[in-house]
Amino acid sequence: MIRRLYIDNYKCFSNFELRLDKLPCSMIVGANGSGKSTVAEVLSCFSAIGRGVSDINGILPKYANSALKTAQDSGIITLEIEVGDANRVWVYSIGV
Repeated sequence: MIRRLYIDNYKCFSNFELRLDKLPCSMIVGANGSGKSTVAEVLSCFSAIGRGVSDINGILPKYANSALKTAQDSGIITLEIEVGDANRVWVYSIGV
């Protein structure tokens, strides 16, 4: 179960935290350009890592390259996901 997603300095997000640990079910809705696809993109990054992809170019989608170039001028991109159950919690983090 995803408990928390954190995105910093990536596309439209700066210091964004999505807490899902107390929700039995969730849906992401919002206006165009609000970041729904970016959240899905970040989840895809962690999914790729779970499948064994270890190269950053294979993790981040090809169209994210412009976001990476912009972030190089303004700081480090940080992506974190916290997953777990009632007994254990794991935190995975990517810093680019």
